[in-house]
Amino acid sequence: MAQFVFRLQALQKLREHHRDQCREALARILAEDAALVTQRTELEATRGQTLEELQQRLTVTRVDVAYATALRQHIGWLSSQLRDVDRQRAEVAERLEACRQRLIVADQNVKVLEKLEKKQRAESEQAAENKSSREREEIWQAGHWRAG
Repeated sequence: MAQFVFRLQALQKLREHHRDQCREALARILAEDAALVTQRTELEATRGQTLEELQQRLTVTRVDVAYATALRQHIGWLSSQLRDVDRQRAEVAERLEACRQRLIVADQNVKVLEKLEKKQRAESEQAAENKSSREREEIWQAGHWRAG
């Protein structure tokens, strides 16, 4: 029986490679988003602690105005950093969605070729079985004809 060879195997390997690259890109973008989430959490915690410290400083009878002003500036800077992180996360979300769409298409392209290969393999096996069956029948008929 002849070995089945999928003629589009090179294309299938190329599409699988492209799908793998899309998966890797998606993983990188997800890691970038996770880092931004961590950064945002840390900034929020620092901002909260600084706000708390400022409120404590303002409750005392003698307020160090320079220090309170510095704390307010630091809180403002932290708020600005939080807005930057939010903007970066929005950009990452757009890239993430585009990457997911590319991955879906790449995965569909691979699946189409996998289905085609499966179909052609089944057809090849069926053709080989039919040929083998015909050969057995011919051998049987030839043996039966000689005997008769």
